[in-house]
Amino acid sequence: EKLYYICVIIGDFMKLDDFILDEKKFENIEKQAEIDLNGMPDNIKDAMDYNAFQLPNIQFEWSRRFKRQKYVVESLKDELKKLWGEKVEFYKFKSQYHWDTTKEIESQIECDMEWCKRKKLYQIQCYYLESIEQWYELIKKLDYKIHDYLDYKKMELTNF
Repeated sequence: EKLYYICVIIGDFMKLDDFILDEKKFENIEKQAEIDLNGMPDNIKDAMDYNAFQLPNIQFEWSRRFKRQKYVVESLKDELKKLWGEKVEFYKFKSQYHWDTTKEIESQIECDMEWCKRKKLYQIQCYYLESIEQWYELIKKLDYKIHDYLDYKKMELTNF
């Protein structure tokens, strides 16, 4: 059972397409980032509870999102390399036209509809990865903000 769970996490039993973000899924992640980044409570007790109980779960979720999106981008990158090789072979040996130079072959590949579609998907997923990574870094830094807030409140409440 554990092995199956691990395989599902790394994508052996799920298709890459199951992990690929679309615009709607990304908007939901964007909204969640706003909630998570602005969710620190205003009073000390709630801030301490948030730091102890909620923040670790939030950080774990963002770690998971980041790793999943990194997996998507790396997988798409590998697919692009494979597709490039297939296209080179096609335009060099199987095309009805004879392309002599590497530059001519590369030019044909860059105009190939299948290549353009996969490259665009890769670039969009890279954009999503960069955004998720930035939010994840900010969420990891919330630990320090909460500690600073608690230290400030402690100073404020301490009588000199």
